[in-house]
Amino acid sequence: MTNIFSVLVLIMGIAPIFAPIAGGYLLNFVSWRGIFLVLSGIGVVMFVLIFFLLKETLPKEKQTSGGFRHIFTAIMFLIKDKLFLGYALAMGLASGAMFAYIAGSPFVLQEIFNVTPQLFSIVFAINACGLITASQITGRLASRFGEDRFLLIGLIILLTGGISLLSFTLIGTGIFPILIAFFLVVTSIGFISPTCTSLAMSSQTGNAGSASALLGVVSFGIGGGVAPIVGILGSQTAIPLGIVVAVCSSSSFLIYVFLIRKRPLSVQEQFGIGQNKKKGY
Repeated sequence: MTNIFSVLVLIMGIAPIFAPIAGGYLLNFVSWRGIFLVLSGIGVVMFVLIFFLLKETLPKEKQTSGGFRHIFTAIMFLIKDKLFLGYALAMGLASGAMFAYIAGSPFVLQEIFNVTPQLFSIVFAINACGLITASQITGRLASRFGEDRFLLIGLIILLTGGISLLSFTLIGTGIFPILIAFFLVVTSIGFISPTCTSLAMSSQTGNAGSASALLGVVSFGIGGGVAPIVGILGSQTAIPLGIVVAVCSSSSFLIYVFLIRKRPLSVQEQFGIGQNKKKGY
């Protein structure tokens, strides 16, 4: 499963390599409004393709019904599973650091360090390459060395990048230390995202749809919540960005220490649902 999710991360990582480069050069011919027109066109094409070509893959006999009541029950079941919740929060907080980088790095690099849009797109692409490389290493080696080990590696890299970024912004270093911290933060997601998703989903075969939805809600909810904070003091300081990334990265690591590493019993294991109780938890 980790290998499958690493492929998804690969696909999601390819777009950030080419899109900013294309957008940077597109700005040579159109205004910023032209960028939004292009995005609108892409959105229309995606909608048409999904509506007409994307079919339901789950067999009818495995589909469930029950509306919002069934969804609410499934979500509450998942929230009570402390191990699943740990993975969801760890990935969500890591995503928060990633969203903060996406929201704040254009202002930090272009407004403070006067990086051109074209050069910024190259920097963005290099960081995306780090994410892709990490995800593929995880996908190929996780079955041999264990997903949990790669998750810990990713969290350590994220914590290092987050604390470094905060330190560099506080002491006012040049651009290169900032770029190194950005690279560490983005690359860590390639280790964290596939392993967290795989480990969280592995015990939720009966609630796969709800589990996947909750993972997405937590990740995008935290990301959407912290992203505006990075610009709270304007575009001429990187300190809010450093604080947000450091808080998200350290919180994600603490979630791993107190909710994941201790291995609390999941709801399924407590009640023997769908599997035998495992020893060593």
